[in-house]
Amino acid sequence: MADTLKQIYSATALGGTELDDGEHTLLTTNSTTSFVIKDMLVNGSSSLKNTFLAINDFNTSDVTANATGSLIVPPSSTLKIKTTDYPFSFIEQKDMMGTSANNTVISKTFLNPDGSELSGATKLGYTQVSTPNNTEVVDVEFGKSSHDDKEYIFHAKHDMNSSQVLAATENGAENHTNTNHNVSTGSYDPYAFGYNSTYGHIAVQLYSTSLRYWPLNSSYTTPSANLSPVTPSNFGNGNRSNSYSNQTQSSYPYMVGAHNFIWYWRGNSYLGEMWAINLENGQDFFCNLGQNASPHYNFNVGSDANHMVVSYRPSDDRFIVWWASNGSTIRWFVISETATQMRAVNQTTYSTITKHESGSFSVPQNSMHTSYRNSNVLGFDINGNLIYHNSGQGLTVVGTDGVQVGSNIPSARTFGGATHSDDSRLNTRRFKRLSQAEATANNLIAPTFGIQLLGVRVTT
Repeated sequence: MADTLKQIYSATALGGTELDDGEHTLLTTNSTTSFVIKDMLVNGSSSLKNTFLAINDFNTSDVTANATGSLIVPPSSTLKIKTTDYPFSFIEQKDMMGTSANNTVISKTFLNPDGSELSGATKLGYTQVSTPNNTEVVDVEFGKSSHDDKEYIFHAKHDMNSSQVLAATENGAENHTNTNHNVSTGSYDPYAFGYNSTYGHIAVQLYSTSLRYWPLNSSYTTPSANLSPVTPSNFGNGNRSNSYSNQTQSSYPYMVGAHNFIWYWRGNSYLGEMWAINLENGQDFFCNLGQNASPHYNFNVGSDANHMVVSYRPSDDRFIVWWASNGSTIRWFVISETATQMRAVNQTTYSTITKHESGSFSVPQNSMHTSYRNSNVLGFDINGNLIYHNSGQGLTVVGTDGVQVGSNIPSARTFGGATHSDDSRLNTRRFKRLSQAEATANNLIAPTFGIQLLGVRVTT
């Protein structure tokens, strides 16, 4: 009797539940049974670039498209789906711009791991807050009150010296009143934005020697000076207290939030020091830029043109610290310790990190904007390259070799169907790979897909 083609396996909704651990078993054979798979039918799997059928842990076929042939699953074997596409790593593209009409615009576009845009997932916000030279906007973030269900645009500002401000404005894109509220002010204690799994999106301030969080999705009627920060008593497993002796102080401290860390330069009296704090467990890190440095690079981010940013390079799991030495020179170093290693540290004292490689280059196009105390001229792409706001043609992407990557991103850009021209101050783009908690908070659900295997079962 001729063998009959039968369904060997069928599932219509495989996804994170089955594959977040990297594999899912479809079938096993005993010592007297084998299968010859003739047809594989799949749907909804075109975005899976690194998901495969595997026999005894050897990849045999990807699952991006239907396939016909003869795939033999021998006796005493296991057929699995193996993947590195799950957990599904969504990407956030965050654009910030100060416009010539004195708006501050923030736009978040969410992307699949392959860089393709998620349909209908863009968030837009804008304020009517002016960005005068002495209170420049350095970062912007969304927040939403659970009390009145209004969405706010939070913005961190400073004068590049002592005056620091955390403010919030009702989101004009949500038809709110666009009233501005000061949330907090500080002296030599800059603000930044980040994420913590307990509090969600947060504003952060190293207030003297204490780290403070403002949860940006909280129960308040309107942000005001009375919006109290959270001061965690301990972090993680309790190893790290909330007290830090290496706080920002003196003239021109600078802080930036990126990759769920804050990165900061303490001030003009500490040119050889770079510090970072993991916002999840409170662990702090110290890099001595003047010790065994080749070249000998010290920070100097206090003048009008000088800024700092930190990108993440997935190719080797490392952070890159970039800063503008002047309007035309970028300096950078790669941290030796990987991001995975840094996130695993949780001890009672700070951890010393070192330089893996370093360099400097002149920017390939124009100079960075230097005519004002620029609010923010540095960003980064998903591959760890630097994005700088040049003085003539928008945003330029550049690698550590100083070579431009791709075309310029125009200065005049479209948000929510309207085209805006920048104010020669705030104009940047940053990318971030979202954690599972962040993806869930943004209602981003990993895709599911279906697979059907047809073939012949053979017994001996």
